[in-house]
Amino acid sequence: MLAALADAQQAGRAFHWLVTRSDLIIGLVSLIDVHRRHRCWTLDRAELAYWIGVPYQGLGYATEAARAVVNFGFHNLMLHKVRVFHAADNPLSGRTIAKLGFRLVGEEKDAFEKDGAWHHLRHFELLVSEVSKIPVALTS
Repeated sequence: MLAALADAQQAGRAFHWLVTRSDLIIGLVSLIDVHRRHRCWTLDRAELAYWIGVPYQGLGYATEAARAVVNFGFHNLMLHKVRVFHAADNPLSGRTIAKLGFRLVGEEKDAFEKDGAWHHLRHFELLVSEVSKIPVALTS
């Protein structure tokens, strides 16, 4: 798995950062599915993905790390759009997305199956022109 992450980063298709607390790895935040072009279209977009260990959820780590990565995407990778998705039954993840100023695009019903149940997926996006919406101060 780590080799696949490194390969995707080397090819510019994904970028990954560890989230740490006192030298302990507590999560991972990434820009994945980086798309620059499709046929004659310029896309310059990526998907924000994050995971924080259960003992550290709800403490602002995901918000702080995701904010830094979104800013990196817009300012360093020159992305036009960052998208993010969360399972509708995961309100903590939704709270992180709201704090970052992402706009709801819609909800996909029965988007994926996990542990024998189908789950809805909420879609959000943020444009570079909306980057001023990303709050500078961390709010928990």
